[in-house]
Amino acid sequence: MRKTIFGLAGSLVLAIGLVGFGAWRLNIFQPLEPGPAMSCEAVVGIAGPEDMEASASDNLVYISSFDRQLQLKTRHMGEGAVRGVIMGFDMADPLLSSNWHDRTGGLPLAFEPLGISLYEQGDYRRLFVVNGRDNSVLLYDIADNGDLLLMERFAEPRLTSPNDIVAIGPREFYVSNDLAAGRASLLGRVQFLIGWGGGEIYYFDGNSWGRAASGLRFANGLAITDNGRRLIVAETAGKAIFLYDRNPDNGILTPVGRVPLESFPDNFSWREDGALIIGTHPKPLTLSAHMAKPLSQKAPSQIIALYFDDSGEVVGSPVLLYQNDGSELSAATVAVRSHNRTIIGALMDNKFLLCD
Repeated sequence: MRKTIFGLAGSLVLAIGLVGFGAWRLNIFQPLEPGPAMSCEAVVGIAGPEDMEASASDNLVYISSFDRQLQLKTRHMGEGAVRGVIMGFDMADPLLSSNWHDRTGGLPLAFEPLGISLYEQGDYRRLFVVNGRDNSVLLYDIADNGDLLLMERFAEPRLTSPNDIVAIGPREFYVSNDLAAGRASLLGRVQFLIGWGGGEIYYFDGNSWGRAASGLRFANGLAITDNGRRLIVAETAGKAIFLYDRNPDNGILTPVGRVPLESFPDNFSWREDGALIIGTHPKPLTLSAHMAKPLSQKAPSQIIALYFDDSGEVVGSPVLLYQNDGSELSAATVAVRSHNRTIIGALMDNKFLLCD
């Protein structure tokens, strides 16, 4: 009996310890101090603007949009009940009617866009899109008016939970597989909570696939430096940014550094001054509650900047650019700078912020 009591007590202490560690790791006890604010206006009517890319050749910001609130309401109708869209928002004229129509022409029919990446080199203007509906990568050619023409679909059996993508060439890219078990699976959720390294990076060289990195704690946002020699990866559950040297001849990645953060990074964009702008989640458990009840539960938003030198090394500490408790915008995922304004997207809200 005494051994049983001691065993139960030990198990209880262990359980309490694990819960306490998880709470500490997920920033539950960390207060959210008032942070910098921007002068922003809400642009309503584009649902779930989770990722964005600003074109260097025109005024458009491409927006990956999926109505996750509607998806919650129509779960009984099956996954295909809601179709996502790609918007092309004209920063020079926010009131244009073309800002509010789907640029994909309705293809493919089963479409849940996540991460996107623009490739603009020479005569090529292309948009790469992660399609979460069938775990594939779609390649669109961009017409002169900014509309998207579907060219190819890429799939790989090991790509079980693709999240973000970065283009390297006209048909060449890296894509993050956030958790090999799948972020929506029970195992995937447990792996995120405990910080298990089940994330991967896959590389497609235009002909064949290869796994370029593994062991990441939820592999998320991707970015490449101007010279194409350094890949930057958001390790969301690890509260860190990973740096990899990239061999341009074969795409092989070599880890060269890790930058710890105070919150959980999501998507990236580059600013004109060379800063990497990062959408982050200060409190991921509030994000989970917001995803389940987006209208009643708010999640804080945070945008930070990380500076790099010409060799791809981090300079200084992360700089906090924007922070809000979720009342202005919940669960910000990305921020893009274009035409002297910042546009901030979010996971669940049916709006984005346009800020000076």
